[in-house]
Amino acid sequence: MFSQSESLWAEWHRKYSLNGISLWAVQESLSDSWAWKQILKLRPEGRNFIKPILGNGQKISFWFDSWTPLGQLIQFLGQAGPRQLQVQLHASGSAACSNTGWCIASPRSDEAMELHTFLTSIPCPVFAEATDSYVWTTSTCEEPRFNATKTWQDLRPRGPTLTASDLIWFKGGIPRNNFTMWVANADRLPTRARLASWGLQIPTQCCLCSISSETRDHLFLTCQFSMAVWRLSVTRLGEPNRLFCSWAELLSWIRGTSTAAPSILRKLVAQAAVYHLWKQRNNVLHNQIVLSPDAIFRLIDKELKNTINARSKRKQFLNLMSKWMS
Repeated sequence: MFSQSESLWAEWHRKYSLNGISLWAVQESLSDSWAWKQILKLRPEGRNFIKPILGNGQKISFWFDSWTPLGQLIQFLGQAGPRQLQVQLHASGSAACSNTGWCIASPRSDEAMELHTFLTSIPCPVFAEATDSYVWTTSTCEEPRFNATKTWQDLRPRGPTLTASDLIWFKGGIPRNNFTMWVANADRLPTRARLASWGLQIPTQCCLCSISSETRDHLFLTCQFSMAVWRLSVTRLGEPNRLFCSWAELLSWIRGTSTAAPSILRKLVAQAAVYHLWKQRNNVLHNQIVLSPDAIFRLIDKELKNTINARSKRKQFLNLMSKWMS
């Protein structure tokens, strides 16, 4: 619509959908196609990216294009603006000029005075040789055409890198365990307490112990069932008295290292425990299948042995089996 594309689709919409009216001003019609209606709904977002550059003023809409620092003049001066300045609602920029310069009515408000002041600082378009143009503006650059990558980055800016990302994503990890740990670390697993906070009328008791509220930290760390699983797991690593009271404490332990429990082994154990505890919670809730902490640990033990054995030739996994079995 703005790049003067000669495609049949663009030409058709310019003639029949816009018919000389700015895209920002055209109203949705019942006869419009679904695709066109979706484009019209995206105008508030698109307006932030499309920057008009004033040339001879023949294409730019005086009222609806943001060709001044004041934004859309129809928004800045209000619906009474066309009557006050004596410039038609769908006029182009050049329509507000004569052979001698700008020809708009004297200001009657502070806003109109601000516009007059700005117009005196720029050349009148009637004297310009260049045509009007539009550029696609993102936070990093201006381009004559749409840039999908940079637009997406502006619409969905990247969040800060989580401090525990190196503890979650690592070479040799089990993808399903990595993912479960990632969601758990962000506290986005649908625990009962989290679901209740969304307004769902459900019980909030922990599925594993039926005593405390099922939050992430309780479910994985302080629940009696989970504590029994962790006790069995860390005993294998030579720390029989190690238990975790908070998620931050668990991450701190994973980040640590020792001769008996290097960091890579701690990552594997912690992620396997979190995955199987979450799986057991779902089995209790949805399938009424109850396993003992010893049974859960046997699943973790089997998974660790299979993982280490499959990666035994990798440098990081050398001697891990003996450390886990000791």
